[in-house]
Order: sequence, then C-alpha cells, then structure tokens
Amino acid sequence: MDICEAVSSIQNKNKINVRGYLMVKDKKRNNSYYWYCEKRDQLRCNGRATTMFTEDQHHLPVQIIQSVLAGSSQEIGSHLPSRDALRQAVKRVRRANLPAEPQSFANLIIPDNLQKTLSNSEFLIRDLNIDPPQIQLTSINDYTSPEQVVLEIGQLRNSNEKEDIKNKSLLKIEEQRKEMEEYLAEMNLK
Repeated sequence: MDICEAVSSIQNKNKINVRGYLMVKDKKRNNSYYWYCEKRDQLRCNGRATTMFTEDQHHLPVQIIQSVLAGSSQEIGSHLPSRDALRQAVKRVRRANLPAEPQSFANLIIPDNLQKTLSNSEFLIRDLNIDPPQIQLTSINDYTSPEQVVLEIGQLRNSNEKEDIKNKSLLKIEEQRKEMEEYLAEMNLK
C-alpha cells in the first residue's frame, strides 16, 4: 500500500502521483476509484492504480512524520524538533484547514462546494426554518423529491416528532460531512 499524492491538472482532471507516476481518474465504483497511467496513449502504458476508501482515511501524525523522515537524510534528523513537537505541528496544520465547528444547529452552514455530491446531484435539498429549530434536509438519493420531504415534515403533529427529525437530520448531516471531508482530505482538495 502506497501513500498517493493528489495533483492538480491543467485540464481540471483528478490525478494522483504514485511512486512518481501520474495517474488519471478513470472511474468510481462503490468506495473504489480506478486510475490509469497518464502516458497510456503515448507510450501504450498499461499501468493502473486503485484507491479504496476505508473508515480510517487519515494518516496519524506519527505516520506522516515517519514517511517524511524515511525520505530525508540523517543529517536533517538532528536539526528537527522532538517527535511530539512535530506531531503537534501536523495537528495544527490540519486544524487550520478545517472549517470552524458550528456551536449550534442554527450556526450550521454548508458551503456551496459541499451542497452537491461528486456526481453533481443535489446534496442539500432544503434549508428550512420550522418553529425555532432550523432543519437542513440532505439526500444522496435522487428518488426522494424535496416536496415529499417538506410535506412529511409539515404533517408532523407534535414537537417531539420535530425534535426526533432534527436529531436524525443532524446525525445524517454530520455523517455526510465527515465522509465529504475524508474524501476531500484524501484528494487534497480541501
């Protein structure tokens, strides 16, 4: 298993660098992305790569430090801060690239770039204000129309049902936000 690096291309195509070879995104199936060699047509290169997303997407700071140190000369090691200081530096960089965590549901704002799925389907269906709580309805399935969801919520009779929907929506949004952040982190697009 290799650590791949996302590379930006002039034609705005997703590319990764695997051991110095540039790979272009071919297709996606389930949690796997398939890549082919950039020189496929010119050199008839049949090189291929597959990236698979699992629950543990992010490398621990220790793993990042070890991979960097493995590719460096021993002379550099004596001039570096302690491993704890390096680990904290990695964490600070990661935190700086993350959006601020909302302190309440009312403060939850989904940026425009996260309102669509990778297949360009609508992710954020509606941003509703029902009584005091705000509810953002999301879906990654094209079979539920926004009107159906709004109608179902409008038919709720008591505040407990509204609270249940709010809590379920929050959990779903959090799960989907984490999945999106993991994907973006993997692709270095964040």
